[in-house]
Amino acid sequence: MKRSKTKKTIAAALAVIACALAFSSCTMTTSPANLPVPSLLVEPENTQPRPTESVASEATTQIIAEPTDEASEQRITPVEPFEPSKLYINALTGLYTNLDATNLRPVAAVVDNSSGALPHQSGLIGADIIYETVTSPGTTRFLAIYSDYREMPDVCNLRAARAHDAKIAAMYNAVVISHGGHTDKNPEYDFFATLGELYGDESASVNSQRDLAWTAQNAEKFGTVRYFENGYRNDLKYETVLTSSAIEYTAEQRDIFGGTAENPIKISSGAAAGENASGVTISFSASGLYSPLEKKVSLRYSLSDGMYLRFEDGRPHVDSQSGEQLKFSNVIVLKTDIKYIEGDSDIDPLTADVSVYGSGTGYCLCGGKCATLVWVNTKDGGMKLYTPSGELELPAGNTYVAFVDRNNDSAITIE
Repeated sequence: MKRSKTKKTIAAALAVIACALAFSSCTMTTSPANLPVPSLLVEPENTQPRPTESVASEATTQIIAEPTDEASEQRITPVEPFEPSKLYINALTGLYTNLDATNLRPVAAVVDNSSGALPHQSGLIGADIIYETVTSPGTTRFLAIYSDYREMPDVCNLRAARAHDAKIAAMYNAVVISHGGHTDKNPEYDFFATLGELYGDESASVNSQRDLAWTAQNAEKFGTVRYFENGYRNDLKYETVLTSSAIEYTAEQRDIFGGTAENPIKISSGAAAGENASGVTISFSASGLYSPLEKKVSLRYSLSDGMYLRFEDGRPHVDSQSGEQLKFSNVIVLKTDIKYIEGDSDIDPLTADVSVYGSGTGYCLCGGKCATLVWVNTKDGGMKLYTPSGELELPAGNTYVAFVDRNNDSAITIE
């Protein structure tokens, strides 16, 4: 966009942009009367948000008074039009951005959330969408999805992926970045087998155990190794960091980031629906092999900024670098089958498998309100969310999604 010639022109353009950014609430669109039920799928509609049509598309005029020798004549000065084509929309959030990422695949980073890693986490504050799932007794792990790797912050700490991480990432056509992955004799639980089934091969992922920018020979060069306060550790599973220099180097070496982003959840604007709710408390657990350990997380609505603040074990969850608390415009909690299976190491004797495909119930919180929902997800049909009023549409902004065990009666507490 060319620079405007007057301060008034700049102010006018900024006012138009501010109006276009006014995505602020949650709406549910109308669907056929027999929806929602898990057994009924509808064809996905185009979920790409469009700029509002109220943006000026023709040159406007501005009258500027200019004194003359005679009377107070006025001259007409043309004002350059605002060009919506010079702004782009983040496909994962519906928010405007200055960078064109229409030909880039998103990045999905697997991030550790163990008690030892929590104080060192960074970069989650910049994610567009975060999924949280239980990974072992008392421990969860994040799948943080970013629409544009060129704007990604440093993300700490990378950990091994599970088969359900590949299934979630595939819904967004995202490149998975992890420190290896869970292997299993049962291909249903094996991360690499699942990745190959969904993407064709493992080239759709970045493995920090093998990729050059993250391996021991090059980690220092690209800044992908960090040390805990208690000193150096040889085990990179707890110290591998996703840095912009490493991912840019990987993009130069491997042509895996070209493509388009997909978002299975619709984004729109409108009025919030549902009952008033101040937040939700989530208990992460799994069935099957016994373990009494759980992880408790709360998301509480803040009236001051209209977002949900995340708390873990009763304390604010803050970024180790910025000190900012994690917060989200939208919160989705889905009930599904989660079970513990045998782990692949002495460090993780139990690991969790999350049923991403299937159907179930859940809740959506946005704008200080909560609505019940039904979810349906298949490998070919994709994720669909329905409320009693129709298919769910979220307001523009970042989103937090949690999968919880449907067999745990205390897994979800709406406040």
